[in-house]
Amino acid sequence: TQQREIIRGGFDHVEQQTCVRFKELGMNEISYGEDHLLITRESTGCHSFVGHVGLQAQQLNLQDYCILTFGTIVHEIIHALGLWHEQQRADRDQHIRVRNGNLRNSGQFVKEKTVSLGVPYDVGSVMHYNSYAFTRNFKITMETLDPLEQNSLGQRTGMSFLDAKIINLAY
Repeated sequence: TQQREIIRGGFDHVEQQTCVRFKELGMNEISYGEDHLLITRESTGCHSFVGHVGLQAQQLNLQDYCILTFGTIVHEIIHALGLWHEQQRADRDQHIRVRNGNLRNSGQFVKEKTVSLGVPYDVGSVMHYNSYAFTRNFKITMETLDPLEQNSLGQRTGMSFLDAKIINLAY
């Protein structure tokens, strides 16, 4: 189907820019204990667990609207590979200012114990939310300390060079 081809394009993009390889399997080809992603449309939203979940299928949920933006597919695949949102990095305050008063949900802005592997913070990461993410009042929730970088937040055209670099270092 066309949706399958669009999703496959996201996996191809990650493969072309990194050392990670994916293999498409049918449901009868999966063995217990074998790492695998299960692409679903069962619940609402676009989401994946971050990193390996153990001896079970790792759900990568992509509702129909998720595949309208190529970078959203890539974003969720990269979550499955173990990367958190860029704005959750411990060093984010050196690059962006979070406007807590404009947030309706600050959960996506909690700093996680992310591993940067020496890769610099990337405002152009496909893993970074846009300036208005989770706004409660139509005002920006994040602003870059360098105003020239503001429009880079939330890009969904594909992986940045630094996205690929951190995946290659990790794998």
